Amino acid sequence: MKKTVLSMNMVTQKFIRNTIKYKKGKLMINNCLYNKIKLLHDLCSTHWFIHQHAKCDAQDMKDTECIAYLEELEQDLKKHIEKLKNMTCK
Repeated sequence: MKKTVLSMNMVTQKFIRNTIKYKKGKLMINNCLYNKIKLLHDLCSTHWFIHQHAKCDAQDMKDTECIAYLEELEQDLKKHIEKLKNMTCK
């Protein structure tokens, strides 16, 4: 089975190489890039939670409506995570 939880390593490496700026000896990034990275982190956490816990709980309760919704949400999150990864790693 292919691992579905996405890693942030590629994002972190490209971020460090391409976007670090120093201001008065401190590490700085622009707000837009910070927001993309924060969103990416939050979406990956949500995706992981759905994959590891929420779907199993819904299956245990035999809640077919919830299972269908979580599967749809998981697929949508994968698409948005990929888009953010591509935008962040330019």
